[in-house]
Amino acid sequence: MDYSTSDRNVDFVNFAAAFSGYVSSNFRAIDFSASGPASFQCRVILRLENADDRQAISDALEDFEAMRRPLYELPFDMECQVLVSDSEIGHPAAHELRLFALRED
Repeated sequence: MDYSTSDRNVDFVNFAAAFSGYVSSNFRAIDFSASGPASFQCRVILRLENADDRQAISDALEDFEAMRRPLYELPFDMECQVLVSDSEIGHPAAHELRLFALRED
């Protein structure tokens, strides 16, 4: 199956919708990338370790998978890296899309 930029953009919008309502003030950044129609990666940076935020991330990823299910009949592979850090966030890699970054002045 061919995976176009348009397909990736639809997946990004669904990913953003899945995280809507789950982001707390502890979230510093959320990045998304897709390496194919069934293979996704995300990175979430938290300021402090928090079990509720980890559960929110898990719930958001389940919502994202549920949103995609009607679109594709493919296995779903999602790798999510959760970092706890107060270091500078930096820029996402060239192949990543930034969903959210806390403005830190």
